Parts: sequence; C-alpha cells; structure tokens
Amino acid sequence: MRRDKTIHAWLDQRLSPGERERFAERLAAEPELAATAEEARRVQHLLRALPVDQPPADLADNIMRQIRTAPAPMVRRWAWWQPSRAMMLAGATVAVLAAVMLVPRDETATLAATQLTETDRRFVQECLRDYHYEVSTRLAGSGAAQRAADATLEF
Repeated sequence: MRRDKTIHAWLDQRLSPGERERFAERLAAEPELAATAEEARRVQHLLRALPVDQPPADLADNIMRQIRTAPAPMVRRWAWWQPSRAMMLAGATVAVLAAVMLVPRDETATLAATQLTETDRRFVQECLRDYHYEVSTRLAGSGAAQRAADATLEF
C-alpha cells in the first residue's frame, strides 16, 4: 500500500480546483492509488464516527481546588545563622591553625635539636666556610686571600 500526501489533502478538501482535477485523473489511471485513497477514506470515516469524549463540566474547578489545597513547595532560604560550605571550611581552617599555634611545644625536643655533637659542629663549620668562600670568591674575585681569612671563622 503506497502513501501519497496528496491523498490526505484530497480527503481534507485542501486541494485547489486544478490539483483536484489532476488527482482525479491519477486516480482513474492508477488502480493502486485509487485503492489506497479508498482505504484512507474509510479510515477517516471510521475515525470521525468515533464518539468524542467531553471533559467534565467541573474540570476547571477540580483542578483549581487541587492547586489551592496542595501543600506549598518548600523553598530553601539561607539565614544568617546557616553558614555556607565555604564559610564552614574557612572556620575549620582557622580553628586548626589556632590549635596548632596555641598547643605548647615540647621543650626537650627543641633543646635536643640545638645540642650538636662535636662532629656535627665541625661539619657545620666546614660547610659555612665553604659557603662563605664561594660567596666571597664570586663577589671579590680573589679566592686565595679570602680562603685564608675564612679559616678563622668560629661556629
């Protein structure tokens, strides 16, 4: 069964007189098109014969009553006492920093770190001499004289 848009326009009487005449000629010349047009006409007739349900007379009143009695949607509003997530994160960060700064430090651990053995003391002194030598060499340009002067550095 072939579908043709012209069949629907012909059934709905939307063809101009010239188009209607050309379509009538096609119907006479093409039996398959004529069978399709006849079937479409029967379907249209059956559809128009169906009863049309009418909405109840009080439909609008029922809908409006349901709208009025329905609970209002919840709108979430932020009050000044309800902090946002960013504010809560900032407050937590400040609290952690304050706790770290206010906690008393272990004095024995601080003293143990400052008491170096003699070997550590000599190593640090050599590192300071080498660093001082490199800096003075770069600045002054004469490394031998500075190396002798730096040997007297004390730690």
